[in-house]
Amino acid sequence: FAGPFPGPVPGSESNPDGRDLAVRDLDRALGVGYGGRIYRADGERWVSANDGPTPHLTDLAVAHELAVAVGETSVLLSRDRGETWTEVPVALPPVDEGYEDAFREWAAVAVPDAAHVRLGTKWGNVVASDDGGATWEERSTGLPLGVGGEDTDYSRPGIALLHFLDADRGLAATRLR
Repeated sequence: FAGPFPGPVPGSESNPDGRDLAVRDLDRALGVGYGGRIYRADGERWVSANDGPTPHLTDLAVAHELAVAVGETSVLLSRDRGETWTEVPVALPPVDEGYEDAFREWAAVAVPDAAHVRLGTKWGNVVASDDGGATWEERSTGLPLGVGGEDTDYSRPGIALLHFLDADRGLAATRLR
């Protein structure tokens, strides 16, 4: 990576919650911005890395050649360190009857290695792939699903952060008010 870091991801200046950065090594930095855009650091500037627009993207993770971006109902995969992106169909788990579909959104992603991907939802579910995104299955986090008591922040219940050390050991955190 030559030169200074290019600054904020384009489109993120007015919406600081609508961006994320993933830096696997100094040769490649990726960022997601509001409006479903993915950007790649190229010297002193950001360049668009996807054709977008896709729904709002909220999280991004990278391991080796595999990069994954998520947000709202979209999961995008890159198998070439962010050069090209493909939207992949991953079924969102249901929410309890009586709750809005707004809780049926991807909120977080973890990619501990090139074969394992973990996706978290606003409702508190985790969906996993153990084959680099070819197939997916729901997994238990041990967290209670759904919306808690009256002190819950209804704009962001469920999974707020995923971090995995390897395919089996990880952390799923919820946002506290």
